[in-house]
Amino acid sequence: MRGRGEGERVAGLVLIAPAPDFTAELIEPNLTEGEKASLFERGYFEEPSEYSPEPNIFTRALIEDGRHYPNGRGDCEDFALEKRRRLMQKGFSAGDLLMTVVRKPDGEGHAVLTVRTAQGDFILDNLDGGVKLWTQTPYRFLKRQATNHSGHWVTIDNSAEVLVGSVGQ
Repeated sequence: MRGRGEGERVAGLVLIAPAPDFTAELIEPNLTEGEKASLFERGYFEEPSEYSPEPNIFTRALIEDGRHYPNGRGDCEDFALEKRRRLMQKGFSAGDLLMTVVRKPDGEGHAVLTVRTAQGDFILDNLDGGVKLWTQTPYRFLKRQATNHSGHWVTIDNSAEVLVGSVGQ
């Protein structure tokens, strides 16, 4: 909506139900013999990335976790992606719905959805039922999708005076 000049119309956000995890259905049946051997021997396999010189890494833990999620459930990334998809169906601009990587207070990595509005950047998080300004979360923000290209990621400067929408070098 912000992309269409209607950002001021957003009065609130609705949390969306979780998305299913299709790891076991989509990745595991399509593994090559070499990828299966790498998972067994090294605990991971690599796949070239079209967005980065660094490969995508798929771990044995990812595959095993995918087996444990029944339909209607998923991990933090699944939740954020499904919320993003549904908000885009409601008219939000993809440039205002940014997948974001954060570090939780316990040091664990986590994915949330940043929703950019005229009232500020809000976080939709499967670990918290509320919608909060990014400054009201306990997280350290690491990187997020670029506003102009969802396949590019930008590092977030965590100095106190920099907003989540700003990027560092």
